[in-house]
Amino acid sequence: MKNKLLLIGTAILFLASCRNDDSSETSNNKITGKWFYSKQVIVSGGNGTVLNTSNADSCEKKSFFEFTSDKVTEYWYVQQSNQCVVDYSGTSLYQIDNNILYYQDNASMKIETLGGSELVFQVDLYDYNGDGQKDKFLEYYYK
Repeated sequence: MKNKLLLIGTAILFLASCRNDDSSETSNNKITGKWFYSKQVIVSGGNGTVLNTSNADSCEKKSFFEFTSDKVTEYWYVQQSNQCVVDYSGTSLYQIDNNILYYQDNASMKIETLGGSELVFQVDLYDYNGDGQKDKFLEYYYK
């Protein structure tokens, strides 16, 4: 009886560990590809209403994340002196765990939405409208 309980307990732990690995792997598979910046939306932490929406201009729309199975490359474009120029570029290892994207340098972003052709990151939390509640800053990307 004791051996049977030990065997069942081991099987349950094994299955639970496989399920967690599979969900991270599924997230990595879904995020793979090139995602272009679309807009930023600020949502009230107090009541969930949209406080501000900033659509990307033609230069900002060139900004992107490109994910492979284990690396992410970023390019950020800005308008300077009537020219669209690269403001930042870099490549990093990453992993996804419980809807959090972790970079190798310990930076992280929460994944609000990941599906089909839409990716939404929560990039910041602070009180935008001065009501004493932290508001969510969401960045939208498309494939």
